[in-house]
Amino acid sequence: MGLLSKLFFIVALLLAVLSYVLRFGATYHTPQCTLFGIQCPNKTVVEGYIHQDYAPLKEFYQAMFDQGEELYSCLAVYEKKEKVVDLCGGNVTTANGEKQFRNIVQNVFSSTKVIVMITVAMLVDRGLLKYDEPIATYWPEYAQGNKAEVTVSDLMAHASGVSFLDKTIPWSVIGTDSNLDELGRLLAEQPHNFDGKRTVGYHALLYGTIANEIVRRVDTKKRTIAEFATQEIIEPLDVKYYFGLPEHLEKENFSYFYDHPAFNMFAKIIPRVLFNIPFVPSLGPNQAYLKDALKGEPSSPVKRSFGDRIFGEGSPHLDTIFHTPEYRRLQHMTGTNGFTQATSLAKIGQIMIDGTVDGIKFLSEETRSLAMTPLPTEFDLVLTYNMTRCVGGFGVVEVPSINATLKGWTGFGGSVMLFDSENEISFGYVPGVKGGQFISVDDRIVSLMEEFYRLNKH
Repeated sequence: MGLLSKLFFIVALLLAVLSYVLRFGATYHTPQCTLFGIQCPNKTVVEGYIHQDYAPLKEFYQAMFDQGEELYSCLAVYEKKEKVVDLCGGNVTTANGEKQFRNIVQNVFSSTKVIVMITVAMLVDRGLLKYDEPIATYWPEYAQGNKAEVTVSDLMAHASGVSFLDKTIPWSVIGTDSNLDELGRLLAEQPHNFDGKRTVGYHALLYGTIANEIVRRVDTKKRTIAEFATQEIIEPLDVKYYFGLPEHLEKENFSYFYDHPAFNMFAKIIPRVLFNIPFVPSLGPNQAYLKDALKGEPSSPVKRSFGDRIFGEGSPHLDTIFHTPEYRRLQHMTGTNGFTQATSLAKIGQIMIDGTVDGIKFLSEETRSLAMTPLPTEFDLVLTYNMTRCVGGFGVVEVPSINATLKGWTGFGGSVMLFDSENEISFGYVPGVKGGQFISVDDRIVSLMEEFYRLNKH
């Protein structure tokens, strides 16, 4: 390690120690509450059902609220088809006054992608799709611009070649659910981002929209993903899950994310970044992507994969589009625009345990096993880190502290939809305040999973 690297390491260590001592990086309470116990908020009471075998988990969860590690969130766990945890804490402000967070349907952002993965798996199971078949087999126009060899599995694993667009799409096209043919035409015309070479680059916003174009072409009833999933998954399981927020729920049952306090975010992220800078060269040829991401280069895949490079002319409030009712109504944005609750996420996740929930067969064992087969670990040019994904798209999450491997996906802000098929456990977690992690599983749910598994072993 050279002199510069040693200096970076020392600075990172000092910042990390400072963060720990002041506890800024682990609390949502104000500094005066954290440090001196004054001007603290009223105590939040965690309520709900928990199986007696996991009773200590409720106390653990309550302590997270008491210590300022949580403000508003819900946690649900299913084990062997039985709901064993259904807990919530906190009140949030809606357009019609204060509501218990339990009654809120929250935008879970990219956790929505799991429903896309399950929908595609069900169509594979019915013989209407094949993972290793080119998308162009089902959508011939997609072959344009060096995309002829891109497979369905490539899309599921974020390697379809369309992480970002060269030209934005007018709001008159992308901002409605009634102009899907034109939207499909524009997506098909987009050339491969990497000249036809299979390259993994997270499809933050376009994942569900591209998948939607495939699904509505192969489904026997020509349904969109929202229609298919609602009729084939959500209604049979009797869960609350919406693609696009229904207007009647906007005032009564919706609250947008509260921001993580800025200094808390700084204290959490900066030490991590500094600790990693000396080892950036270990990324080899990929280090340039990470450096461009850290510098915010407009031409980097990171910058180009988000809203300001996708939503074009006429888009409302482009700088805050995700805060607008106009965006929240969109059903075709099935990679980001799911509104739901923790119990619904956990119950739907049970589908990937053995394919059957509530006596309903959703997937054969053959298809379920294929969809869950891990692909080689690859560097993601948008997320700028290595990640393992499955044939069916599910992300692989290793939690060494509990010696468990989970699959599923996480969402901006901290939501998760994760399942452990070996132990027949599925987790749903939905927070109302953003976490400090953007490219990894949120610390809060990791702590809760660790405690759950600790109790599960006894």
